[in-house]
Amino acid sequence: MISEERAEKALRFLVDTDERAAVAKGEVERAEFAFKRTREAIFSHADGTVAERQAIAAQHPKTLEAHEAYVEALKASQFLANKRDTERIVLDVFRTLCANKRQGTV
Repeated sequence: MISEERAEKALRFLVDTDERAAVAKGEVERAEFAFKRTREAIFSHADGTVAERQAIAAQHPKTLEAHEAYVEALKASQFLANKRDTERIVLDVFRTLCANKRQGTV
């Protein structure tokens, strides 16, 4: 059973993390853009064939660092999104239990 207190906690979490979730999503977009921009800048300054320049850009420490920042932003955003999904499920189950109780099926 999900208590009323647990449902309130879930709702409070959702309310309290609306802005944080949006900021986290924005950080993912920003980190992805920075990663791509870094890779492209290194590619454009490298010498060699296209394949060689792509390899240089992909393996460059700055590209790897930018990619790691992107992955970390993605992980943080996804963790928060997953937690928010869990809290939505808690609320859905609570509503279902309340509806069943009203109908006398519990």
